[in-house]
Amino acid sequence: MIKVIIVAPSFDSKKNVSGVSSVAQFIISHNDDVEYIHFQQGKSDGEKGVSLKLWRIIITFAKWIVLLIKERKTIIHYNFSLDANGILRDSWFIFAARFLRHPIVAHIHGGLYLSYPNKPRIIQWLLHRIFTLKVPFIVLSRQEKELLTHQYNIKTIIVLENIVDLNAASLYKRDNYEQKPLRILYLGRIETNKGMDETYAAMELLSRQNHHFKLIFAGQEQGNQHYIDRFSQLLGNRFKYEGVVSGQEKVDLLKSSHIFLMPSYYEGLPISLLESMSFGLVPIVTKVGSIGDYVKDGENGVFVPVKSAKEIPDIISMLNSDREKLRLMSNNARETIMESSDANSYIKKLNILYKSLL
Repeated sequence: MIKVIIVAPSFDSKKNVSGVSSVAQFIISHNDDVEYIHFQQGKSDGEKGVSLKLWRIIITFAKWIVLLIKERKTIIHYNFSLDANGILRDSWFIFAARFLRHPIVAHIHGGLYLSYPNKPRIIQWLLHRIFTLKVPFIVLSRQEKELLTHQYNIKTIIVLENIVDLNAASLYKRDNYEQKPLRILYLGRIETNKGMDETYAAMELLSRQNHHFKLIFAGQEQGNQHYIDRFSQLLGNRFKYEGVVSGQEKVDLLKSSHIFLMPSYYEGLPISLLESMSFGLVPIVTKVGSIGDYVKDGENGVFVPVKSAKEIPDIISMLNSDREKLRLMSNNARETIMESSDANSYIKKLNILYKSLL
């Protein structure tokens, strides 16, 4: 049996809510031909303080070296997020594994520096060093493959779109299109880059127009912007914060919601988007990262411009008043994910890649 060390954040949803963790858990649970060792990398959602963060990274790096020496020549499946923290931290873990002659596959997850033109010099240098390594890279879309091939002339790039478990969604038949108020869901980390300021401005406009809606947030708040308090003060009982959700609690939330709202500044391919579409939520999102591979404007979702709030209220108002349009787009969103998520094909492609490294 092939042995693989898979590097990803914590699988404990109480400590961390992460699309990368969801992908890693999906791979482990569906791949019976591989013995996986999960190496936890990344901070917990509630972790604060620079000194604590640096100390954790030093301890984690020491554990990494011990594991690499113990598991000689074991394949490394490294989930690598292209944001500043991920690049500055994970590059050195990948370099160490390469120095100790481990076969590596680098699984790229989108972030600010996937397409950002003005990269800081240190980020630019580290990415150049990573992408000139003679290792295979996994990306989430053809668009990302073309982008990285053009920038770094990478020789081996495999496209593996993010995938979600469809067991619960396949058993659900949505029949709440006429239910009022309209329920708008945000599921993910609550931070500025997810379009929280634009969401706030949009909700301010909607509340002035006396529309019947309910905004639900689920996820961990990051930073010190106090978004949860601000939305609560603005909307009162039209806002609800569910905290960090997982399992049946998340399934119930997806079943009861109508719209998935995520006007992010940048993304790769959010797992929360795919999960929500599989349950028939209509996405209102920005066309960033690989989102455009799944969301078709006006058919199964709606695009809004990045860093713009003015279009969001009109779209929500339209879907609220035209529930037949909501139903059609909901069905299309669900069908999109049901037709594209093939677990067997995904795992087969991954195992072919693993075997090529042996």
